[in-house]
Amino acid sequence: MLLVSQSVVSFRRWATLVGVLGQLCLSKQALWERITPRAVAFLQAVLAHVLHRRLVGAGAAPPAALAPFPRVLLQDSTTLKLSPKLASAFPGSRNQCGAAHGQLKIQSLYDLQAQRFVSFSLSGFNRNDQAAAPDVLAVAHAGDLVLRDLGYFVLATFQQIAQAGAFFLSRLRLDTSLRDVRTGAELDLLGTLQRQGRLDREVLLGEAQLRVRVVAVKLPEAAAAERRRKAKQNRDQRWRPSARHLALLGWAIFVTNVSREIWSAQTVMQVYGLRWRLETI
Repeated sequence: MLLVSQSVVSFRRWATLVGVLGQLCLSKQALWERITPRAVAFLQAVLAHVLHRRLVGAGAAPPAALAPFPRVLLQDSTTLKLSPKLASAFPGSRNQCGAAHGQLKIQSLYDLQAQRFVSFSLSGFNRNDQAAAPDVLAVAHAGDLVLRDLGYFVLATFQQIAQAGAFFLSRLRLDTSLRDVRTGAELDLLGTLQRQGRLDREVLLGEAQLRVRVVAVKLPEAAAAERRRKAKQNRDQRWRPSARHLALLGWAIFVTNVSREIWSAQTVMQVYGLRWRLETI
């Protein structure tokens, strides 16, 4: 735990820290030899235990809206800069001179009900969150709820989650088509929201025509303005938000296969906010 607080982490520093605390002489090579699969599992268990105590102590117990689900799986990723010597194993982005950097991407799944990590996986930066979206299928069980941000929006994965008897909640990718369940006609989402102010109905999502519930709640003007400002300042010069896209940013729009009998529209928005628990960790 002390090592985590260091600006630079290495086996040499770790061995020195162990030596100071334990009043012994330990080489970095001897420490490396102790990092077996059993040791890794032990360290993960220690981390889970400490996080659980911290979260429960901070009053972060799961809300009642999650009671119908045995597990609530939050998926998210983070990246760490590595030495250029590791770029071949964990490739990252290239700088303006074309030099490659090493960059590690850590994908994690966290069960909000038990308040513990379920799995970790490692890759280079070039494996993005969309590519990692199906990872959850290896651990999701019937009745579980999967909660992820927009980077994991993959229709085929949503379909497989539903086929496994599990549930999902995600923000909507605004370029995804929505069709009427009865007629198959494409829904004018912006026009509908401008007329009605909010939305909660079943639709057919995307080319797969996956039957889902779409929920849209109007945002306060200050929050909508901030979202539009960020969209206009996107670093990717190839992408410029359309007038429709900017207008739709005035609503929080979600897709889920959780029914109205379980969640109200307002509960959908509140539950999605719990995704930040993993961001905080």
